[in-house]
Amino acid sequence: MRKLLIALLLLNAVCLFAICQPLAVLAGSGSGGGSDPCSADPTKYALDTNGDKVVDLSDFVTGLSWFFSGGEAPRVCLDTTDLEASLAQAEADRDMNQMYFEMCAEDFGLLQDVLDGCAEEVGSLQDLLGGCAEAVELLEADLVEVEGERDAAQADLALPAPPSGFTFVETNAQGYDEYTHDSSGIRFVRLPGRSFEMGSPATETGRFDDEGPVHTVWLTPFLIAKYEVTQAEYAAVMTGNTAGLNATPSTNSGSAPASDQRPVESVSWDDLHATDGFLERTGLVLPSEAQWEYASRAGTSGPYAGNGVLDDMGWYDSNSGNTSHDVGGKQANQFGLHDMHGNIYEWCEDVFKGDFYADDVPGFDPVSTTDTGYRVVRGGSFNRNARAARSAYRSQDGSDFDFFPSVRFNFLGFRPVRQLP
Repeated sequence: MRKLLIALLLLNAVCLFAICQPLAVLAGSGSGGGSDPCSADPTKYALDTNGDKVVDLSDFVTGLSWFFSGGEAPRVCLDTTDLEASLAQAEADRDMNQMYFEMCAEDFGLLQDVLDGCAEEVGSLQDLLGGCAEAVELLEADLVEVEGERDAAQADLALPAPPSGFTFVETNAQGYDEYTHDSSGIRFVRLPGRSFEMGSPATETGRFDDEGPVHTVWLTPFLIAKYEVTQAEYAAVMTGNTAGLNATPSTNSGSAPASDQRPVESVSWDDLHATDGFLERTGLVLPSEAQWEYASRAGTSGPYAGNGVLDDMGWYDSNSGNTSHDVGGKQANQFGLHDMHGNIYEWCEDVFKGDFYADDVPGFDPVSTTDTGYRVVRGGSFNRNARAARSAYRSQDGSDFDFFPSVRFNFLGFRPVRQLP
């Protein structure tokens, strides 16, 4: 028992030393000098059991010592160098920020003055914009009116003035203007002046030698009849003529009441040019060979215009039943013209000259005038083959028919033109 008591006394002494020693260390940690207060006594670092460089109640031994000894809670910073530097920098930053703040306050005051001025300007601008909005509305109303007048003026400008004796009817599906001839009632299509390649190339099937060489021709604007002249139209013009010409010469009369819509035929080139004949009575003329081919091609280069299929474009020996048919029964070409391929041949103004294309053909509105005794016919007919219905086909002297100006055939008629300035 005595030994146990002695051991307890010794243990108590050790504990008192362990408790008192940290307090003594803490008591000697004054604030004198600017150096590290712990640099002379490394044991102080040993008291920082949690490694945060601060000896306080969070450290076990210090906390235990305080528990037994009481008093003010200890707190010693082991290394204040970084903290002091940070504090000094923070104070410097604070001073700088204060200066910036004061400068910004001055700038803010200036900006506030500017904003106040801008607000006044904005108010003035809003008033001005309100006035402008009213002006814009008025201008827009005026613009609508002006645009309407402009469109009407442009439409008037786009539509050429009809020549004397013609009345504008409409613009056809192909985009070309159509007119009615006032005295005869014949419908015409206005074709623009332009160049085209006249004749057929050597590679075209069914070609004749006198269809070449292909050469460039320039044409001035002209009107050409939309259809071959009908029996009704011819009779209306020629009734009462003083030349003694038959006003109803046609033999392909068909069945009433549509017979008068077949093309007139059995009229000669001379009949048309006679004094008080059809051309003199109407003031119209026959197309030149170049005008006719240009109208027939309608911008195409193959044998047939339109869709290029002859059965769709015209009447010839394989589909006609050996008779003419009412005009307009087949598809129109790209100009809106009908029956340029087949139905009946059509007289042209030119004298036929087989080698005319090989000559120095005039570039503008060429017409062959050297008299060979024959006249040009174009377009084929209901009793001729597909070869004769091509756009480039020219009447052949020495063929089955001689087209003298005096001949009349029941497969030969015409469509007139009117030259434009």
